[in-house]
Amino acid sequence: MVLDFTGVELADAASVEPVAALVRTLRLVGARTILTGIQPALASLLAETPHDWLDGERGGAGTLIFASLADGLDATRRRREASG
Repeated sequence: MVLDFTGVELADAASVEPVAALVRTLRLVGARTILTGIQPALASLLAETPHDWLDGERGGAGTLIFASLADGLDATRRRREASG
């Protein structure tokens, strides 16, 4: 699941919690989450939050984060080509 945050301004760490809840829920149903459009201010907020929802289990089930939607889609395409 790609969640694009291009142009999104999150004010504080509390505004990141709904995103964390969504990522945790998606993980429960077996989906990998890719966050894109992450601007420097949002990256700082993510760095300040607990990482239990960002980090994956050993084996690579973590959340992937990219600065742009194009980078996230390119990475997804490369992963699919490599696994297929």
